[in-house]
Amino acid sequence: MQVSGFRVAYAVAWRRIRHMTKYRLNFVGSIVSQVLSLLFYLIFLAVIDVSIVNEAVGTTNIAAFMFLGIAFVPFINVGLWESSITLASDMELGKLEYSFTCPIPRYWFIVGNALGVAATNTIFFIPMFAFALAFVGLGFSGFGLLLGLLAIVLSIFVLVQIGAIFSSLVLKYRKVSSLFGVLSVTFQFLGGTYVPVQTFPPFLMVIALGLPNVFGIDLLRVHVMGTTPILLEFISPISYALALEWIILVIELIVFFFLARIAIRYGERAGMETGFYYL
Repeated sequence: MQVSGFRVAYAVAWRRIRHMTKYRLNFVGSIVSQVLSLLFYLIFLAVIDVSIVNEAVGTTNIAAFMFLGIAFVPFINVGLWESSITLASDMELGKLEYSFTCPIPRYWFIVGNALGVAATNTIFFIPMFAFALAFVGLGFSGFGLLLGLLAIVLSIFVLVQIGAIFSSLVLKYRKVSSLFGVLSVTFQFLGGTYVPVQTFPPFLMVIALGLPNVFGIDLLRVHVMGTTPILLEFISPISYALALEWIILVIELIVFFFLARIAIRYGERAGMETGFYYL
């Protein structure tokens, strides 16, 4: 009998919650690091040109703009790298081959782990998000908030698919951790986490529009803050640009879902040639 990926996600999330409650000093340290990051970003806000941001996205509320993006950062890292980290760890311990004998489809074994960690990361997302909403004020609607959160959830699912594709590289090439830092920074900065994508040079904007977290973060800001969508640079009116961003996000989820399944099958076949362990 096969086990569903959501049961894997639940098991991983439960294990992490148990670890957090057991090793409290480490958990407190994680919270403190988040708070310190916020304080440093507040200092950084003082040197940003408000007029440029206002011209690009239609708001002078730079703090809310930035903190809504920062709240999403933990999900970017988990979505992209958790699957690869899990596989690499199991290969080093020599237990991946045993794990692959469990009645779980390979795709769901890999994706389920990332989803479970993403679920527990909401513990860090909620206070960061609440902090951002404090800067937004009371101008947003409940429906707008739900739409913004839905965009974030869709983005997480897309990022997990991309992370599954990267994990196939671990199965084939073993050590690929050097890619993590490079691509993590790329997805964060070009994804519009800190500054508006509309302020990028044209060639960087083209690259940024290919990153799924761009539209997730942008839709969150549009629905919660009332900023202008990125695609308004290319299509009008705003309703068309907004609808197109939603459509692209859904299409990305479908496309990367199939690409992830193909990549995992290819990576597994390649790994079978040399074994699922480090020599």
